[in-house]
Formats: sequence, C-alpha cells, structure tokens
Amino acid sequence: MRSTFQGLETSLRALHAQQSALQTTGQNVANANTAGYTRQRANLQATSPYPSGGMNSPQIAGTIGTGVEASSIERIRDQYLDAQYRSGEAQVGYADMESNILKTVEAIMNDQEGAGLSGAMDEFWSSLQDLSINPNDEGIKTVVREKAVSLTDTFHYLNSALTTAQEDLQAEVDGAKDDINSIASQIADLNQKIGELEPSGYLPNDLYDQRDLLVDKLSSYMDIKVVRTSSGSGDNRAAAGIYTIKVAGSSEELVQGNIAKKVETVSNGSDLEIQINGTTVSSTGSFQSLIRNLGTDQSIYKTTIDQIDQLALTLTTEFNKIHGNGYKQDGEKGSDFFTFSSENASSTITLSDDIMKSTDNIAVGAEGNKKSDGGNAAKLAELLNPNVGNETIRSAYSEMIGEIGVKVQNANRLKENSENVRDLLSTKRDSVSSVSLDEEMTNMIKFQHAYNAAARSMTVMDEMLDRIINNMGVVGR
Repeated sequence: MRSTFQGLETSLRALHAQQSALQTTGQNVANANTAGYTRQRANLQATSPYPSGGMNSPQIAGTIGTGVEASSIERIRDQYLDAQYRSGEAQVGYADMESNILKTVEAIMNDQEGAGLSGAMDEFWSSLQDLSINPNDEGIKTVVREKAVSLTDTFHYLNSALTTAQEDLQAEVDGAKDDINSIASQIADLNQKIGELEPSGYLPNDLYDQRDLLVDKLSSYMDIKVVRTSSGSGDNRAAAGIYTIKVAGSSEELVQGNIAKKVETVSNGSDLEIQINGTTVSSTGSFQSLIRNLGTDQSIYKTTIDQIDQLALTLTTEFNKIHGNGYKQDGEKGSDFFTFSSENASSTITLSDDIMKSTDNIAVGAEGNKKSDGGNAAKLAELLNPNVGNETIRSAYSEMIGEIGVKVQNANRLKENSENVRDLLSTKRDSVSSVSLDEEMTNMIKFQHAYNAAARSMTVMDEMLDRIINNMGVVGR
C-alpha cells in the first residue's frame, strides 16, 4: 500500500505539469506574430507507477499511478513540408529574378508608341522618302542627316543601357554572395550552440527556430537540401540535431556542423560559375539567375546586344552599299554614309566624315548626269525590304521585340505559378507549425481547469490528512 502522503505528491506533480503546459501556451500566444516562430507543445506523460518491479516489491493487486510530468517541450514541425517549401522558395527566387531582369530589358527597348529604335528608323525612312521627291532641297538633306544621327544615337543608347544594366548585376551578385556566406556562417554557429546543449537533454527550441528561419532565407538564393544528424542527444526524437546544408543535385556541402564553406564566383572563359570549395555547383534560385544573366552566353542582355549589333551591322552595310552606287549632286559617286566596327556595330556606328562635313555628299541620284534625280534616295528608303536572313530589317527587329515580350510573359507566368505553389506549401506548413490563437485559448482553458482540479485534489488530500492527524485518536482526552 502506498504512503498516505502520496496523494499530495500526485497532486503536486499534476500542478507542475499543468503549469508547464500553461506556460508553453503563454509562450505561443506571446510569439503569435514573431517571424519564424514555431508553436510548441508540452508533452505530458504519466510518471512511473508504484511499485516498480523487483524481488522486494510489495505484493498488491496491480500498480498505482504516481501522477504526471511534462517530459519535454517540443516544436511542431513537418520536415517533409519544410523541404517542399524550401524547394518552392528556390523556384520563386529564380523566376522572380528572371522576371525582373527581363522587365528591365523590355523597359530599355521601350518600342511602344513610336519610341525606341522603331521610331528612329521610321523618322529616318520618312526623311529619305521626302528627299527622293525633293532631291535638291538642302533643308530636307539636313533633316536626313539629323535623323541619321538620331538613329545612331538610339543604337548607342540601347547598347550602353543594356551593357550598364548587365554590369550592374555584378553588385547584386556580390551582395547575394556575401548574404549567402553570412547566412551559412550563422547556421554553422547555431549548429555549434545546439550541439553543446542537446547532449545534456535540452531542447533549444528558440535556436531551432532561428536556424530554420535562416535556412528558409538561404533557400531563396539556392535550392538546398538539409540533412539532419544526431548531436548525441540519445533517443530524444524531439531533438532537431545538427544541420548539414547541401546544394540540391550536388554532394558539395555548404555547411557541415560548425564549419561553413565559402561560395565563390569563378570565371570560366566566357561563363561565370558558382563554386563551393573549388567544386562547381548549379541549382535554381535567385543567385543562379543572377550568375546566368551576368556572365554566360545565355544572358538575355548578351543575346539582345548581339541581336542589336547584327541589326546595326546589316542596316549600315546594306545602306552603304546602296549609297556607294548612287551619285552626289556634283555627279561623283557616293561614299560610305555610315562608319562602324563589325564586332560592335551598335556601339560604334556613326555618320562618315564626308556626310558630317556637307549634306552635298549624300548620294541622292541614281544617275550621275541628272541634278533632279532622287532615284538613289528612293532606293535607300526602300531599305525596309532587303533581307536579314529570311526577314526584312523591320520584321527582324519586330521579331526581336516580340521575342522579348514573349519571354517576359513566360517569366511572369512562371513566377505566378511558382508563387502559387510556394504559397500553397506555406499555408500547409503554417497549418502545422504556426500559432492559432483560437487553439491556444482552448488549450489555456483546458490546462487551467486541469490545474484547478489538481489544486482541488490537493485540498481534499489535505482535509483527509487533517482528519487523520487532528481528529483521530482523541477519545478519552
């Protein structure tokens, strides 16, 4: 038979256990709006019954309960949902960066409502058509030269703006790289602190939350895989252990225990690569998009600049050919109208010195003995029709603009779809890990009543003991 005072101990244990549960509920309520906080739960379990097994154990009809205890305070997390969410976050990071970069290119090209290169070409062709009708009009010749200068300036602007925008990505790459390395270092530091606490039986839930929040942030830069290893905490299933961070699709470790390796960007010929500890890695995420568009042949900036260079090269080559076959006002053959470098046509295109010196050097006529001949100016105006590959100059340019527009639409669609998937996963994860105030209020009432009942049980035991101690055996006094 157990001790008379065991009832008090059982009630006391109940008070302590319900108090722990109430304190955990209060912690959840206090951090309901804290970023990265994971709701916690007090795990209550019955204490060892009386008597325990052994040779000298009393022979009674069964065991007697000795109360309850809070065995642990654990976080409520789903590792599978965490992994899915982080993979989705990497997809969003990549799609968002691609969308932003493409929108920048689209804004630079800005070929709507007569703006941009299309408008400059239209004005140049229009002035040439006017010149073909009035070949001796000096004012129109001056307009032709001004419109040609405007066209070359537009080519210069597009090349310069696209080149500058691409070079500006270097600052973003450096910032992202520093951020990644900083996050990795912080995760390694937290691994060390957690590894020191878990073997002693502690569950450092706040440190777990800090680490998971950093891992979530890291996943927007790179698609990562988290591998958990034990820190020597025994069979405590609630212990999160030590995180090893790997780049998805690679065996290279960014974080291993309390060691964080450095992410570097290395030039490999014309391409830029991401390396960890000398090993090239590739994944999705905003960092991969930055690298792709800064230093690879797949960059939208490089592709667009190459297309503009080709357009400028074809236009100037064909224009000079026709202009050289025409005749100036003095009956002499025409010379080059434009000068340029074949390697960087859009950035080097200018008007020739002859044209800049005098508009009389414009080869307007198709025949050398006719002063009112505007036939060559008409041929120059018809340059809208010669082929660039299988397309005209105008249609080739329109196709280039159309391709950029389609890429922007596809990037926006990918971004929207990725965000929808990520948000769905976030909602599922929050349903498991986030704090529900309604649920916490319900738990608070439940634990409060249990606490009150335990206190009442202790009062009853006190009254029973008082009856035994103070009121029994008083006959004959």
